[in-house]
Amino acid sequence: MSPRSCYDCLNVAIPDDSVRSCALGPLGQCASISQLGSAIRSHSYAASDFTYCESDDAICSDCDAAWAREYQELGHVTNDSVCQGSNDCLCLSSCSNPARMEKVIAAYCSDMDPSVGRAVTFIGVGIATCLLFVAMSFGVRFLIKYIDPNNEIPRTPTGRYDHHQRLERPPPGEMQLGLSAWTSMRDKLIETEKGGRSEDRKVELALPQGPTA
Repeated sequence: MSPRSCYDCLNVAIPDDSVRSCALGPLGQCASISQLGSAIRSHSYAASDFTYCESDDAICSDCDAAWAREYQELGHVTNDSVCQGSNDCLCLSSCSNPARMEKVIAAYCSDMDPSVGRAVTFIGVGIATCLLFVAMSFGVRFLIKYIDPNNEIPRTPTGRYDHHQRLERPPPGEMQLGLSAWTSMRDKLIETEKGGRSEDRKVELALPQGPTA
């Protein structure tokens, strides 16, 4: 929402301003008289006492042209900052300033409660600190991985089985060695069993045979 124009401030009443309490300040700002400080109020123009000149007012048009040249060449006005047109209307150099809107907004922002400004600053610093911490954390992890790709940062246990030790698979050579030993032992057992059966058979044949019927 942009500030009201100087013409509207003095000439156009708003619905809830039945007593015309608006006033035009020295910066061209339109505000309630109660909102203007005593120092500014003495240099302000109340809507109940003044009107702003029309755009075709001859005197005010000449003043506006002179002010525009000074603003363009010098950045400020050196002559009178107020002109009185026909029918006692007035026009202000601050209303012809190309930077009027920026000056009005800056004036309103400077009137903000200091505690509110400090709170906003504190919140902004806190957010910036958090973002910086996150960025530094990711930067350190990336740098470590870039310098030594094989170096993995230990992972914090999160699952229910993370406290168990990881089972290590034996090297392939050890697995083959165990399989060969098991095969050799099995062959020996088979040979032993065969040898035992042969001995039993020999003993059986050596036993004397009884008389035949």
